[in-house]
Amino acid sequence: SGTSTRKKPSPRKRETTPLWKRVGAYVKKRREELGLSQGDIIDALGYKSRNAVSNIEVGIEGLPAKRIYDWADI
Repeated sequence: SGTSTRKKPSPRKRETTPLWKRVGAYVKKRREELGLSQGDIIDALGYKSRNAVSNIEVGIEGLPAKRIYDWADI
């Protein structure tokens, strides 16, 4: 038979850490206090997509070490 019975890999659930969640919550709160949108952050820091900023804010991704000072300067 020519049909494949291979299963597609399930999407990997992205792990979060308490630190990433805490940092992300702070970043989001501060962005909102400054009246900035995620789009404003993308423009200011040169991110390619809104997903990166959103993932940081919800704790899916950590704040990249190479951009910490850039984030602090906003």
